[in-house]
Amino acid sequence: MPSQKDPDAIEGWQSEVDLECFNTLAIPAVAERFCQVVSLDQLRDSLATFSAAGYDNPLILGGGSNVVLTQARYPAVVHLQMTGIEFGERGRVQVAAGENWHAFVQTTLAHGCYGLENLALIPGSCGAAPIQNIGAYGVEVGEFIVAVSAVHRHTGKIQEFSAEACGFAYRDSYFKTTEGREWVVVRLHLQLRESARLNLDYPELARAWQAQVEWLSEAELAITDEARRLACVVAALRRHKLPDPAIKPNAGSFFKNPVVDSASFEQLQRQWPDIVAFPLANGQVKLAAGWMIDQAGHKGRVSDGVGLHDRQALVLVNPGHRNGEAVLAFASSIQADIARQFGLSLEIEPDQY
Repeated sequence: MPSQKDPDAIEGWQSEVDLECFNTLAIPAVAERFCQVVSLDQLRDSLATFSAAGYDNPLILGGGSNVVLTQARYPAVVHLQMTGIEFGERGRVQVAAGENWHAFVQTTLAHGCYGLENLALIPGSCGAAPIQNIGAYGVEVGEFIVAVSAVHRHTGKIQEFSAEACGFAYRDSYFKTTEGREWVVVRLHLQLRESARLNLDYPELARAWQAQVEWLSEAELAITDEARRLACVVAALRRHKLPDPAIKPNAGSFFKNPVVDSASFEQLQRQWPDIVAFPLANGQVKLAAGWMIDQAGHKGRVSDGVGLHDRQALVLVNPGHRNGEAVLAFASSIQADIARQFGLSLEIEPDQY
């Protein structure tokens, strides 16, 4: 029998696993040791065994929809596959990290729990949702999270982080900090609504909602629950604008929308009268990075197997299945051009490992 300090002791581990199908950018890489975990105990045992064997920081993967793999080989990889959804009273819901996000949104709506409909069809697993505080069409998941359960990589300690401790911000959270990366998210605790309250603040979504017959099938139009029908509209919009990762590898929005103060926005608006922007409650202004990239002439451009989607300039695609270095080099060229033309720094949204 292998010792507990030997990774061979990990139940179900595999060697030399191709990671291309475990990240939606289809970046080629190899896991020297790979373990899929389906329970909290298995996760803690795997982390402890890897750590004892000298693999202190195994790469943690969920749906792989928000990562850029920068290495050709990874000594150890843990793939989170824990599942389970529990509905409590008055809209309280718990969901395990390995559940598919879109399927979870659909399940909540089917149970009469509302609020996540604007976040339909976002790719990835539930465990990744709080890390980047996923958002779309005027809604962020942090609005509904009351707590996040996580396991410490090195001690195996389980801790529940309140929404305040999670530090949710635009595409950001405590779990993206150096200290926060020591924790592996295993469960979300959410407070959803018991009655539907449609959020149509986002102009594009409001227009699509008004023109549902152009977006939905007859079966979808027949849905009487407006929140469920809105989720269908959101999904239709995303399918129209964004490429399917299974067909054209991508990680969704690759750059964050820059946030500037009102004075900076007014200065930009004088030079670019048509600049697309969204005022924020704190007086700042969020700019549409996709619009700037399009104005700079990069929308639809492909270079050496990496490019930008021809319908949404914010989405970087990797049709050539190029490595992480090539993906980041292309992204860097976009960042440099936006800085030159607009004087703004574009921040990459996916995590780089």
